[in-house]
Amino acid sequence: MKLSNNLHYDAMIAAVRVDDPGKLADTIAAHLLVGVDEKQNLLEIISPIERLNRIAGILEIEVDKLQVDRRIQSRVKKQMEKAQKELLPQREDEGDSERARSQGREGQRGR
Repeated sequence: MKLSNNLHYDAMIAAVRVDDPGKLADTIAAHLLVGVDEKQNLLEIISPIERLNRIAGILEIEVDKLQVDRRIQSRVKKQMEKAQKELLPQREDEGDSERARSQGREGQRGR
């Protein structure tokens, strides 16, 4: 739940308050971000326990995807920060060089 911002608070509360395994499976399945085919497959599973097991498998896959996504975002952020740190001194050096050239031109004009 912490990994995804897509889960609504009301959906979490509704799932927690359900005592019947079948209703719990239906409540969770209704909020899964999966295709229609996958939802249809879930509806076709008669046993609530089997349906919950299938949902648990889907959720494990989704958690894995979210963790990979977070790792990628973290790496990209670190690489961007590193590139910015490397680029900033170069820009400062370029600015210093430009100022020196400008001052040199001004000094030559004053003669």
